[in-house]
This record gives sequence, structure tokens and C-alpha cells, in this order.
Amino acid sequence: MLHLVGKDVVAGKLVRQWDRAQTPYQRLLASGILAPEQEARLAALYAETNPRQLREKIYQAVERLWQPQLLDAETKRKEVTSAAR
Repeated sequence: MLHLVGKDVVAGKLVRQWDRAQTPYQRLLASGILAPEQEARLAALYAETNPRQLREKIYQAVERLWQPQLLDAETKRKEVTSAAR
């Protein structure tokens, strides 16, 4: 993401100055406000996160939301399974 650093008026025109493009995760690490254990935990989470799998899970969840009869069947199956335990 681009981040606006400043604005200047040069010869009657507004000139915007942009920072180098970084993800929010990269900006957070660069800020230096995290404790070392927080940095380690976020680094591990970042390393194990697969964007393609995450996107697929999100799309599947959205599809289930649009199909209420499937959602009802899954809910009933979970209730039966948890009641049998």
C-alpha cells in the first residue's frame, strides 16, 4: 500500500510525496513498537499463512452463507455429533 508522507505546493500545483509501498505487516515491523516475542509470533504466523488457501476458505464460507439449506444441514449434523459425545 502506498502511504502519503507529505504534500507541497510547487508552482501553484499540489505535489504529493509517497512512501515506499509496504504491506501493513511490513510497516508494523518497521515501526519498532513490537516486543521481540510479538515479532516472533507474527513472523511465524506470516510464514505459515498461505494466501491462496486463505482465499479459498473465505470463498467457501461465503458460498455456505448463500446456501442456507446446506448451512442448516451442517448445523444439525454438528449438533447430533456433539450430542452423541
